[in-house]
Amino acid sequence: MSLTSSSQTFSTSSSTTKATTQKTNEQNVKQQLIKSLTKLGSVSFDTQSKTYTLTVTNQSLKKTIAALNQDPSQAKAAKWPKFTNNFAKTSQSLKQALGRGYTFVIRVGHQSPVLVYKDGFVTKNKFES
Repeated sequence: MSLTSSSQTFSTSSSTTKATTQKTNEQNVKQQLIKSLTKLGSVSFDTQSKTYTLTVTNQSLKKTIAALNQDPSQAKAAKWPKFTNNFAKTSQSLKQALGRGYTFVIRVGHQSPVLVYKDGFVTKNKFES
């Protein structure tokens, strides 16, 4: 009987450990994103929605996005498709590291996101033609 109780406790402990490990992995991924995207902006993570957000602070990128807001037809000339594809790879890496269901968002300030990814796929591209 004592062994069964211990086993049940271990099972609960195992679930807790798994959740703790996932939380640790999420924070590790956030730190990696902060380090690799520091030149583009700041990175945040919302645990409830499982969403990583890159808020653009890079002046050059902000100007490009502002110009595309004015004239989305310039997306190809601004190399937007390449930019979009590179972050699809980032989203795919999130899926590999953390599992399904994580979203990666790129936005300027509190504006509507310009790009949204989930599980390696673009789900929103504001400048897609």
